[in-house]
Amino acid sequence: FGVNASFDVTKKINVHGYIWDRKDKSALVADNEKDDIYTLGGLLIVEPLEGLRSSLEAAWQFGRTRNATGSLHEKRNAFALQALGDYTFTKVKFSPSIGAGYTYLSGGGDYNGWNQMYYNQALNPIAYAIFPFTNLSVINLRASVKPMEDVTLSFNYGNYRLANRVSSFNTAKADSNGNNYVIATGNNKALGNEFDFGLLYDYTEDVQIGLTAGWFSTGSAIVRDPRDATQLMGSMKVTF
Repeated sequence: FGVNASFDVTKKINVHGYIWDRKDKSALVADNEKDDIYTLGGLLIVEPLEGLRSSLEAAWQFGRTRNATGSLHEKRNAFALQALGDYTFTKVKFSPSIGAGYTYLSGGGDYNGWNQMYYNQALNPIAYAIFPFTNLSVINLRASVKPMEDVTLSFNYGNYRLANRVSSFNTAKADSNGNNYVIATGNNKALGNEFDFGLLYDYTEDVQIGLTAGWFSTGSAIVRDPRDATQLMGSMKVTF
């Protein structure tokens, strides 16, 4: 549970503040204590020029977390930082747009790893499916263009690195057999690079058809099963 507050400082500046508390009672032990995570953060959104939108968000996680035995609690101390910027050339033919972003999520230790809570932010779709949203340093570069009024072409590049070196990356996600899988990492932070291409067609005002293709090229940090990953997805959205 938690609360989020928003305030328009001016027509071009908006600030958000929030605090959320997640209590995990799934494995209460003899001391009857639960895993308790508080997330305190703020978001600043600024649109200084026509077509330019930028944001800066920072958050801190604290609270108590169970250790391996479940009988003791340690203090959690984790943080996240994200800076985004996008600019659309509104008065240029084909309405080209460029953008960049940087995301940092602490990790590497037992109690300073960012807890992903219930996130749904896909910086890149393949990386979203593979990696947990923790112990990451990600740079994104993106661009889009409208060659026709109802067609948008887009590109999104993501460079993924570990925030801190670890021997393995527990994804907490299941493979095709329903088993959780672990990504073994070496003495390197380079997880890989992702390249995504998208096509969006506004068939009518109520029907939107999309096609995306992605390629994730693994980096030197992935030492076990370092195969590249590819993805091709088609979609259709109907608004009633």
